[in-house]
Amino acid sequence: DHGGGDDHGGGGAHGNPDQHASHSAGFLLICFLSLAILLGVVSEYALVRYSLPVPYTVLLFVEGVLLALWHDCTGGGLGVLSASLSRWIDIDPHVLLYSFLPLLLFGDAMNLNVHHVRQKIGQCLVLAFPGVLFGTFVTGGLALGVLPYGWDFNTAMTYGAISAATDPVAVVALLNELGASAGLTMAITGESLLNDGTAMVLFSLFFSRVAESGGPEGFFGIVGFFLQMAVGGPLLGLFFGFGALGLIMLLNSRKDAFSLGHSALVGQFSVTLGVAYLSFFVGEYVCKVSGILCTVTAAVVLAAYAHPFIHDHEGLHHLWHTLEYLGNTTIFLLAGLIVGESMVRQDIHAGDFGWLLIMWVLAIVVRACMLLLAWPALQRLEGMHFAGLSKVDGVVMCWGGLRGAVGLSLAIS
Repeated sequence: DHGGGDDHGGGGAHGNPDQHASHSAGFLLICFLSLAILLGVVSEYALVRYSLPVPYTVLLFVEGVLLALWHDCTGGGLGVLSASLSRWIDIDPHVLLYSFLPLLLFGDAMNLNVHHVRQKIGQCLVLAFPGVLFGTFVTGGLALGVLPYGWDFNTAMTYGAISAATDPVAVVALLNELGASAGLTMAITGESLLNDGTAMVLFSLFFSRVAESGGPEGFFGIVGFFLQMAVGGPLLGLFFGFGALGLIMLLNSRKDAFSLGHSALVGQFSVTLGVAYLSFFVGEYVCKVSGILCTVTAAVVLAAYAHPFIHDHEGLHHLWHTLEYLGNTTIFLLAGLIVGESMVRQDIHAGDFGWLLIMWVLAIVVRACMLLLAWPALQRLEGMHFAGLSKVDGVVMCWGGLRGAVGLSLAIS
């Protein structure tokens, strides 16, 4: 409700209070967001301090469920917090995707070791394109045959596309701590960045049919849709990437006070943040190509060419790591909140968790089968500077193919 223009300039004591509340109710989103950040800090401290054998994201998910149950037990009587929780539960899916996906993608892609990427790109492409297609259709087919919900083909394939996107942030961090081979780490990281784009293209294709929003029709329509998404996204990403590179070079070349101290870091970080969001928005909304592939490509351009011009590599890395941490924290807590609310509304029943366990096991089996089929190609495409993937590496890649924040974002939307 945007009526009543007199309220825009008046203080809180003037005008109709209900009307004023309707104008400014958007600020209630801040309450849950602030709580999510603080819960994340406390949760991570507890996990480290007491060496709890629980993944950080799983703990956040459980906390979100408990928060929803608390919200229901009080009958929505938590005041401003209840109002904020209600707004987040009913958040516009486009707001969610456009707000969080750039944060979850750009920082990781910008910090890639481009030399390793060149050596591993063949393997990453095999896992991210044929691998995701295999995972989507097999997982969706199993869901169609196993789950008792009466899904049609497009709904099952939408679920398959969501389940096909891997996001093993915790696994990569653990591999780095344990000193795992650079080849294994790069294969897992590269796959997770590229397969997000493939999964979202498939998600868009099938979900448009579920929502009856006019998806592509016929074989050539579908092929054209894939080409538009998979080719147009990277091409547009090159434009944004080299544009951002030019701005970073300009900020680095100025021989005055701006190029010294924290001002250069702030300027260069601002460029990367603006390009992350703008590339995703223009790609996804304006040009109707893959926003994920556009954003990742722009970031890879910076990873390849911006290194000599970055004023403070460590500072920029920490800033992006913080944003990614905040995005993951909010998404997993929100996912728990929505699941808890669905349990309260009895949209989710106790028996559903049994089917969930079955599909979890099947998802691991599907990934193992995909890796077995792709293994000969992965071995042939091994870069000359790496020792080659061993069978133990294959087990790690199978077990480490976790589903993360990107898949959750698609599911919530």
